[in-house]
Amino acid sequence: MKLTRENIQAAVEETVEYLKAHGIDKKRYLRYGLLLEEILLDYHERLGETEFVIKHRARRKRIIFTLHVKGEEIDFLSSKMNIISEHLLSELDQPPVWTYYKGENIIIFVPLGILPDVGSMKYVWRYVIREKRRFIMAVILRLLNMLLMVAEPILTSWIIVAYTGSEIRRILYVAALLFAQAIINAAVSFGAGLMLRKSYDTLVVDMRNDLNQTVLETDTASMNEQGTGVFTERLISETANVIDGIDQILSNITEIFGVISLFIAFAVISVRMLLLEALFFMIYLFIHWRHIRQFSEDNRRCRSKNEQHSGFVGEMVRAHRDIKLLNCADSFLEKISKSTRENTELVSSMRISYMKYTLFKSEFIGIANFIYMAVLAFLMTAAGMAASTALVLFNYNGRVYSTAGAITGFYDSLISLSLASERVYQLLFSPEFKKERFGTVRLEEVRGEIEFRNVSFSYSHADDTVMKVFDGLNFRIKAGESVAFVGKSGCGKSTILSLIARLFDPGSGVILLDGINIEELDRDSLRGNIGMVSQTPYIFNMSVRDNLAIIRKDMTDEEMIRACRIACIHDEIMKMPHGYDSIVGEGGVTLSGGQRQRIALARSMLKDYPVIMLDEATSALDNVTQAKIQKAIETMNGKRTVIMVAHRLSTVIGCQRIFFLSGGRVIADGTHQELLEKCPEYRELYMEECIA
Repeated sequence: MKLTRENIQAAVEETVEYLKAHGIDKKRYLRYGLLLEEILLDYHERLGETEFVIKHRARRKRIIFTLHVKGEEIDFLSSKMNIISEHLLSELDQPPVWTYYKGENIIIFVPLGILPDVGSMKYVWRYVIREKRRFIMAVILRLLNMLLMVAEPILTSWIIVAYTGSEIRRILYVAALLFAQAIINAAVSFGAGLMLRKSYDTLVVDMRNDLNQTVLETDTASMNEQGTGVFTERLISETANVIDGIDQILSNITEIFGVISLFIAFAVISVRMLLLEALFFMIYLFIHWRHIRQFSEDNRRCRSKNEQHSGFVGEMVRAHRDIKLLNCADSFLEKISKSTRENTELVSSMRISYMKYTLFKSEFIGIANFIYMAVLAFLMTAAGMAASTALVLFNYNGRVYSTAGAITGFYDSLISLSLASERVYQLLFSPEFKKERFGTVRLEEVRGEIEFRNVSFSYSHADDTVMKVFDGLNFRIKAGESVAFVGKSGCGKSTILSLIARLFDPGSGVILLDGINIEELDRDSLRGNIGMVSQTPYIFNMSVRDNLAIIRKDMTDEEMIRACRIACIHDEIMKMPHGYDSIVGEGGVTLSGGQRQRIALARSMLKDYPVIMLDEATSALDNVTQAKIQKAIETMNGKRTVIMVAHRLSTVIGCQRIFFLSGGRVIADGTHQELLEKCPEYRELYMEECIA
């Protein structure tokens, strides 16, 4: 293929799709795609339209793609690399390797292993040992279960011999033993299962509690980057897969002992048939192992695709009202249909692969059984094997294949457990899911003085592009002062509030609360003293009372009603079917935008926050209601630090100080009247609003 810009684009897209299909996470496949594109463009600039090819393969436990470019020897992974490539390269877990061979520049990329690291399962043990008494008891019962299984084929062979010899007394004796063995085995199996179930209940509750906590500790940037589907899928599905994996492994071990007992029985009756059975068994295992290995790779890809699809479906459910109002159902359905089709095709491919495996396996078993029966017939005629012995061996042969899956099933279960453990482990500990880190300094009393010193901040996207918002931002808010941030859309007004609340951390500079760097404060000292109401607050799918109680469990009815009166929402709540006990639906779907904002305001009023931040918190209110709330906010002057963000300047002109933002900095501050006189940009913005 010629090294043209069109072919470069197509090759990069093909590689990215290959990595996506093999379960590589979004951030990593975009990074590799960008690096590959940069390297190809560099080669195009130096070598022109030479020949190149990219080969993809999954080998052993690794996904590999190799770039081959014909021409003179040029190593773009050395100091000749451009700035963008250097940055991308520094972010990779495993750097690519360059070599020159037979007139070709060859670069080998190894993005990620296909099979998960079994070592990631170790952390699961810490959950298991919390119920170790029950777990150990369950394992002991499983061992007893195994011993009983060893006895079963031997007893079966005795009863076959008894039937062929018409030994009625022996038949009844062995039948009684088989009955006793079956009853005891069932009771032991039930006991083991009961103990394991109780252990699993504790395990899954503890694991999900830890995961719920870690989700709430994950920083906002990582949450935005990964998407809700990833977290939801791993919180629910993968924790269940961990339990299923442990349970399946224990079941497989029990079945493996059953296979061992069969081979012991073979050895007792006929060594020659044991050797033949062992040969067939090893071939069967190889067939099964090849299938399991392919299934493990497909399973990783399928789970990754499910996460993406779940996130997309979740967005459709959450945004159903907006989809209807925007009349974009057809467009959205087209996109979700594509996602559904891709997801279904991947599952279908796995099922077809399984059907092919089942067909091949059945054909092999048929051929093996034919050969086995022919050898038995030969031994009966040529070596004088008794008919009863042949019947016993024939019975054993049929049971070997039905239990053979236990060995490869053990490997399959181990891989499934490892994969589920890896995905849960990543959520807990991987740098991809960066956790919030707070300091240790505790403030007993917060005055509410806030200062930004030379703060710079940029938003980083999954494709490694960066959007700079602030560059050397400086301002100071006095304790008890009411201030507002205004400016054109996209100037970073809401970002300032997010930085104060530490939803994001600045790239450089410091943010101070009462003279202390907020990165040194513990969580309660920071977030326990700052209340924030956003333009689109989230109202939970429970009663109004419970939504308010989230902020204060010990609130009294009088305090609840007082907060709602201040927020001008009490009268409307009382008109609801069950008053404060009315369920408001997911996201407050039964409420208007203004009602959601006012319930969120009431929620913030329930706690005496020294600092209150309002991010377009009254944008959905009518002028009369807004004026009432503005009066209530003004009564806080001197008592609390109030920080407001608004597009409508009419909502902030009563603030003691207004900061005007432009170009990532505060270019002017003062009262409304002062800014009209000294800041042309503010005056222009105000005039535009007045004319509108």
